[in-house]
Amino acid sequence: MAALEHIGVVGAGSIGSLLAAHLTLAGRRVTVVDGWFPHVEAMRNDGVRITAPDESLRVRLDAFHVDDLDRVAGSIDLLFVAVKAYDSAIAVRLMEPLLHERSLVVPVQNGMTEEWFSRLVDPERLVGCCVHVPAELTRPGRVTRYLPRSRRTFSLGYVGAGGAADLETLAALVAPSGETEITDDLAAVKWAKLAVNTMTNAPAGLTGWTTHRLWSDPQSVPLCVRAAAETLAVAYAVGVRPDRVFGRFDPGLFIAALDDPAAAEEAAAALGEVAAERTGSSESRPSLLQDVDRGRRTEVRYLNGHVVRLGRDTGVATPVNAALEQLVGQIDCDRLGKDSANLRRVEALVGGTR
Repeated sequence: MAALEHIGVVGAGSIGSLLAAHLTLAGRRVTVVDGWFPHVEAMRNDGVRITAPDESLRVRLDAFHVDDLDRVAGSIDLLFVAVKAYDSAIAVRLMEPLLHERSLVVPVQNGMTEEWFSRLVDPERLVGCCVHVPAELTRPGRVTRYLPRSRRTFSLGYVGAGGAADLETLAALVAPSGETEITDDLAAVKWAKLAVNTMTNAPAGLTGWTTHRLWSDPQSVPLCVRAAAETLAVAYAVGVRPDRVFGRFDPGLFIAALDDPAAAEEAAAALGEVAAERTGSSESRPSLLQDVDRGRRTEVRYLNGHVVRLGRDTGVATPVNAALEQLVGQIDCDRLGKDSANLRRVEALVGGTR
């Protein structure tokens, strides 16, 4: 593995900004590239300020607009791609002139994007990553982190049978940003996280609710449980044995909840347990809700839509995820707004989630 002396971060949303800030504070050379003009100016001039439940910090970053990359000196040895899933190919092509033949590429995104990246980048140079920390870019140069660095933040693993990266070295490099683990089964970790995404992001975008309310309100909990259960059932159908949901709950509990009322109650109680922890400074706004509020295209096609497409291929029914994708798609097209009444629209499309 080449020496990781020059690190690039393309996409300075909440996660990209977190990585860039902590790596810079750790003494690394970090080049940040983003397309939001006021955010780049803020990072350059005043620095990015990160507010977490247990700390607050500010650091000035070496930030560049997408149209002044000719000013970046030298090649990048390690590139973190932290853009929205639908911008992945554009971001990689944008940064290609700054990469060399041994540069490592790490997608830092929601969803199952590694397969697409393997068509853009030599799989030997690709390292998979699962992001666990909730965060939000609230305005230019300002990031709110909803869980402390002591909580599981990133999981790193090979996308295929192996690769050129030394995962121990890479994990040590990333660790200043938060607790970083190495996994020998990246797919299992990512499918467990996808279950959290599918039961949280789209419902949040439809209702405007935070994680605490989504996981505790009787109106939304049955829908959340079923969206997660469908996701996990699809994972098993494609040959993946998912990791524990939220790192603690047996995925089989959620799948059993599809048909067993007692299991459904237990799964609801599990969500309530997590909801009780997500209050105060840890009560987060899921990223899809952030996108809805900013009028940006959402990633529903890459989250719930991914489950629906693979469910169709494997014969697993995914009616809740299909309804969520359909309704959030209407928000994307400006034909629907966020409203708690959208939960009833989901139920009408599905025929009831209880």
